[in-house]
Amino acid sequence: MARSIFLAIIVSLFAILWPAKNIAAQSQTITVYPQRGRIGDTFSVTGRGFQSFATVNVQFVGKWRSVPADYYGEFRTSFIVPPTESGVYEVMAVSDGSTTFSIFEVLPPGIAIYPQLFMAGDRLNIWVWGAMPYDTARVYLGNNEITPSPSPMIGADGSAGIQTMVPSLNPGYYLLIVKGIRFEANLVVFLIPAPPGKIESIISPIKDKVVRIWGYYAGTWYVYDPSVPSELNSLREFIPGSGYFVLVKEDCDLAAVGDRVYKLYKGWNLIGW
Repeated sequence: MARSIFLAIIVSLFAILWPAKNIAAQSQTITVYPQRGRIGDTFSVTGRGFQSFATVNVQFVGKWRSVPADYYGEFRTSFIVPPTESGVYEVMAVSDGSTTFSIFEVLPPGIAIYPQLFMAGDRLNIWVWGAMPYDTARVYLGNNEITPSPSPMIGADGSAGIQTMVPSLNPGYYLLIVKGIRFEANLVVFLIPAPPGKIESIISPIKDKVVRIWGYYAGTWYVYDPSVPSELNSLREFIPGSGYFVLVKEDCDLAAVGDRVYKLYKGWNLIGW
């Protein structure tokens, strides 16, 4: 009697486990998470429905992993996104003559800036990540190249910090582009108008060295002379996009809006605001 019960249990176990294994083997799937990322990011690959204890060969852009499935036909592995161009790539799992596919999207490089709003003459800090390592980067604001010298290089981790100066351009939206031979990153940015600068406050640090400043607008000359009462001066503000003749007694520096500094030499100097 005991022997019959034992045999019945064994038969029941085979009936439960063996068919389940075969059914699982007929529905192989792999799941990628996350489904997109940049160079240097890590993503996992999870498989189900494979033969118990089978060896599964997983491939992504030429990189292979040999992973053993467990008793339930499941496995888990991960990849670090290698240097490769942006696009959609297959993730492939091969086992016992069958192949299962999923996809992973390699995103273009990321880009961030500081300050978020800037004006002509400001110093602009740019960060790039997920780019091709060891590539040389060039920087453009609209159609204007603003690459610093020497040209920055992307690091081994696919990132770089770049500092450059904003040229004199009209306010508005521009496409900021950082690109190399094998990558390109872009960001829409806004160039804000520079506020008019009150001449008296701007030249106050060097007022004793300034003799006269001339500006020309709409067919008329305007003058600022620090030796006369302010109400008698016709020139009272520095207007962005305009030029000025500045007469100084000795060499000095004139700090402007943002990070700009004008080197003035004894005598007349022509500057663009």
